[in-house]
Amino acid sequence: MADTPKLTMPEISESQASKYLTHNEALRILDGLVQATVKDKDLTTPPGSPSDGDMYIVGSPTDSNSGDWNGHDDDVAYYKSSGWVFWTPQEGWRVYVQDEDTAYVYASASSGWQTEGSILAADFTDLGDTPSSYSGQGSKLLRVKSAEDGVEFTDNSYDIGSSFNGKPSASEVLLRIPFTRDVNFPDDLSGSQGVLGTAPTAQADFAIKKNGVEFATMSFAGSATTATFSTSSSDEDFTAGDVLTVEAPSSQDATLADIGFLLKGTKT
Repeated sequence: MADTPKLTMPEISESQASKYLTHNEALRILDGLVQATVKDKDLTTPPGSPSDGDMYIVGSPTDSNSGDWNGHDDDVAYYKSSGWVFWTPQEGWRVYVQDEDTAYVYASASSGWQTEGSILAADFTDLGDTPSSYSGQGSKLLRVKSAEDGVEFTDNSYDIGSSFNGKPSASEVLLRIPFTRDVNFPDDLSGSQGVLGTAPTAQADFAIKKNGVEFATMSFAGSATTATFSTSSSDEDFTAGDVLTVEAPSSQDATLADIGFLLKGTKT
């Protein structure tokens, strides 16, 4: 008599007698394995007074098992009135363990039963180096490391840039942008960049303001075409509705021209 390939349910042969026995056995398998739930997965000896239909995952290792469960570690045990029936799990079987309120998936003969969450995480990353904690990582992004051997948390960047062709007039507004989300700019605008096409004759300071109040400066030294940045406090937080402006120096420089800048921030 042949069995089905996945659940090993007995098939009824054409000339078989007592077909109802084979049919009932197949129904028992369906009853046990469809939407499978077990009472426990750590017992190594059978419970004393099981009820018909009770199911367990037999605990490991084999040498700890006794009685009817001996040699059946990791098998799914199903009790019916005549005794225990065992099903050898296949990779991917999912069973809900009632005493733990946790779903388990059978990973392999070597790995055994694993919590569903750990299986999904392993399938997603398949990497050996992963963050050990989410603490303090709110709003950050998770990315694969450049070495491609793990994942790491990284800041959620929010960079703001602009450019201006030619010579700005005194105190001309080069950028005005409203915010729709929370953004933090670090001390001295670390990581920001500013460049000129033509250097100034003397130091030129551009005011960077929050709601009209200066909190940072982008400075170009005389004859320099790259900027330095400074802030009046350690860092600056913007929230939805705040407005950032960048203004040219209050006195127009004779040569300064063609400005480009990028202010590096982080979504919070």
